[in-house]
Amino acid sequence: MDESRERLGKVSIPATTEFDAVDSIEYEPTADSYRVIRRAAHPEPMAYAIVEAVCVVTEQTMLDIEPLHNAINPEALETLVTDAASGSTLVRFHYAGCEIEISGSGEIIVRAIRDQQTS
Repeated sequence: MDESRERLGKVSIPATTEFDAVDSIEYEPTADSYRVIRRAAHPEPMAYAIVEAVCVVTEQTMLDIEPLHNAINPEALETLVTDAASGSTLVRFHYAGCEIEISGSGEIIVRAIRDQQTS
């Protein structure tokens, strides 16, 4: 991870990102996670925001990571989170080297999975 991310707290979204679903991504150093702020003016499906955020956090392109549907059914996820807008639902899954956490309120948290190897 880039040390400047820890200092700045906010991660810039490259212009090369395929989607326009994310407004900003904020690094939370105490949780070693990234909070994804979706665009309100032009809401795209949640799947777009997840893929865009993972690409930014892992510094990869869409061509470098597996399709989201290999990890979870995007339509079912959208329905589950939309139907559970109370905020009491929590969905957690692994995708492209990250742990993704989505609350019923639609908040998306991305954590890069670190290698647990010891020497």
